Amino acid sequence: MPLTLAIDCALRQLNLSLSDDLRLYGDISLHVDVRQSELLPSVVEGFLSSLGVKLPDIGLIAVTTGPGYYTGVRVGLSYASTLAWSLGIRIAPVPTLYAVAFGLLDVMRALEINHPVAPVIDAGKNSLYGAVYGIESSGCEIICEPSFFVDYDFITLLGSIGGETRPVMVTSCDTSNDILKKSAYRIAHTVSSIGRSMASISKLVVTVAPEEARASYLRSPA
Repeated sequence: MPLTLAIDCALRQLNLSLSDDLRLYGDISLHVDVRQSELLPSVVEGFLSSLGVKLPDIGLIAVTTGPGYYTGVRVGLSYASTLAWSLGIRIAPVPTLYAVAFGLLDVMRALEINHPVAPVIDAGKNSLYGAVYGIESSGCEIICEPSFFVDYDFITLLGSIGGETRPVMVTSCDTSNDILKKSAYRIAHTVSSIGRSMASISKLVVTVAPEEARASYLRSPA
């Protein structure tokens, strides 16, 4: 059965997982800050070796396409595309905000709690990347496309979407953003690792050829 290698560098971490259609074989999350480019090849090699897997065993590569840390998005996508091209396999492009939201969406679906979920990524300078997803029987409904928000625009949006009986659930890998701290929303950390989420999402997204994979930065890297 083909194996899927998931790679994420968009959040100043290095997240990896290995799975097939039936099980997750392993996942790791390393806090590497700005060292993704330096460490990614050796970490992937060591991760696969620890599971007794060689690169030719990989049948699909999932990779986060942004938004997030600009250099990390670029490094992850470049490495994944080059590796997929060399192996003659396809890529499953995973929106970073969907990966952040997926664990909470999955838990809420299992508990039959039908509240919108809003994943958030800090973008610095009093800004953030955000989206809003609704729960469907399989996958999710996109209520608000991933976007770049300045100041309290995103909090205002959440208020217009949710209500007292069906409030939006906010989730993030990093709750340091001042906008979130000052809002009335309680912030849930991601329920599962990004690698685990990507293993599941890779079965839901449309795969592309390596040269067709595109990053979604949402704003200028300046």
